[in-house]
Amino acid sequence: MKIKALAVAATTLLLAGTAHAGIRQFQDGFENSPATEWTVVGHAGFDVNIGNARSGRNNAWLHAGGGASVQSYLSTEVHAGVNGPSTCTVQAYANALNGRSTEIDEVSVYDDTNTISRRVHMYLHPGSGYEPISIDDIKIDGYRKFKIMFRLQDSGRGHDGEWVRLDDLTVSCAY
Repeated sequence: MKIKALAVAATTLLLAGTAHAGIRQFQDGFENSPATEWTVVGHAGFDVNIGNARSGRNNAWLHAGGGASVQSYLSTEVHAGVNGPSTCTVQAYANALNGRSTEIDEVSVYDDTNTISRRVHMYLHPGSGYEPISIDDIKIDGYRKFKIMFRLQDSGRGHDGEWVRLDDLTVSCAY
């Protein structure tokens, strides 16, 4: 009887896992008025109905050229829709257009006080088409909104700069 009770308790613990109340998801494929949803700084913008998107009709693009201090970025604000702590993942797809390895200098997530929660650098491979880029395990502790920024800076290697297309942003938050 004692062994059976231990087996039931162990099975219950294994099946319990991490408890979450739910998952909230935000998606942006640049399909609905991207110029009103995204902040553009430098040489960045949107291809609308051109045929360069990974899916749908539209995509965003970034270009940085003309010296190592030249940078461009796109950012948007996401409303997580939760009051308490949650853990989020940001994923998008990026396509290097230079024909050589390209570094997205920064994919950042800022909390509602404009403090960086997570920052990563991503390398894209030439000729690979759209590649997934992501930031996992972002701790959102009690704030409802945060900002996502994609930044590209010229590497200063004496060429025509860096070009990247972005598409299909998804933010998933478990709370």
